[in-house]
Amino acid sequence: EVPELIEQEIPEAKTIKKGEKVERAEEEGKEKDEVVQEMEEDEQDSMHDALLTETKEQLEQLSKVEMKRTMLNVANSTITAPTSMEECESNIQHLVMIYATTEMETCEEISILKSRHADKKTAEKKEIDEDKMDRVRRKMEINERRRREDEERRIEDEETKRRDDDAERKRKEKEDEWKRDEMDIENTRVKKEKKLLNIENILKKNQLELETMKKLEDILRQKSERKKKREEEIEKRRIEDEKQREADEKLEEEERELREQQNNLVITAMMKTKAEMRKNDTP
Repeated sequence: EVPELIEQEIPEAKTIKKGEKVERAEEEGKEKDEVVQEMEEDEQDSMHDALLTETKEQLEQLSKVEMKRTMLNVANSTITAPTSMEECESNIQHLVMIYATTEMETCEEISILKSRHADKKTAEKKEIDEDKMDRVRRKMEINERRRREDEERRIEDEETKRRDDDAERKRKEKEDEWKRDEMDIENTRVKKEKKLLNIENILKKNQLELETMKKLEDILRQKSERKKKREEEIEKRRIEDEKQREADEKLEEEERELREQQNNLVITAMMKTKAEMRKNDTP
């Protein structure tokens, strides 16, 4: 068996599609062109690794076939059909020597091929490393450019935020000043309204007092009129009573006089009657 002199390198399978990578990169904030370029470079590296692995397999197969062909040629040219046990043992030893010699030669050839392949791999690796360094350098430049752009954006955002904050602060100061002015105006209006209300209340109170005074005056006037009328009625009644008393006294006087006259008349009549009776009694 030929020993495995070249290690096979299996490239990592690319299971993520371009669209998913682009979407993921866009979500991370990367530029689309840069992501596509990185994906194309990764695909080229994958193709290069696959081609390198296929070349290794072909070299290994060629090494095995060449060794078998060399062993058969040597065996056909040097080994004859054995006629005894000694010849058979001799042929076996001869085959062992041929195998060992062929294996050594094959190992030397494989070492040379391996050395060439290693040199080629080193050169390719160097080229790949240079490509990777270029990509890393480009990425660093892109990252540096992004960092500068982010810094510029940050500074611009800070400046914009500062201007916005200043404008907002000035606007709030203006609003506070307007509110204070409005509050002062409102307080002045309220004070004036209170003052006007007090004046109106005073006027209403004075009006009420005036109306009350008028009512009192009316009441007093009516009372005075009633009192005066009552006094007039009393005076009139007194006068009437005085007149009635005088009339009564006059009537009493007249009645007394009439009674006296009546009495006098009665006396006179009695006297006349007595005189006539005496006259009539005299024979």
